[in-house]
Amino acid sequence: MLEHSWNEGLAVLGLTHAGLIALDILEARGSIPQNQIAALSRVQSQTMGKTLGRLEAHGHITRQRGWPDGRSVSVSITETGRRVLAEARTVERQLMVDDGDPVNLRSYLIDMITRLGGTRPTSHSAVSHLN
Repeated sequence: MLEHSWNEGLAVLGLTHAGLIALDILEARGSIPQNQIAALSRVQSQTMGKTLGRLEAHGHITRQRGWPDGRSVSVSITETGRRVLAEARTVERQLMVDDGDPVNLRSYLIDMITRLGGTRPTSHSAVSHLN
């Protein structure tokens, strides 16, 4: 349920997990070649090309051919991309909790199941086994 909710939150922003990783790299490293983003993401250049195509269509990045032969492609994050990355991080924070307190974690999980599942867990549900 958590992953499904996160995927939905990213989709509303025009992002996928791969797109989120690419934006994160671009924010941290600045304008870099497309093949370097692929290497840092540990995916093939062709796969990254498709991801960057979607990001470009949403206005999250710009791509510019290099000189002199035009074979290299430099990629930059746009202000729209920075905004959407910040929103994606907010979505992630809303879905995650990590304060190390098992009582808080149990309460958080019950709340998450309630919100995502649409019903309040009963004492006979699997959630009661989190004690």
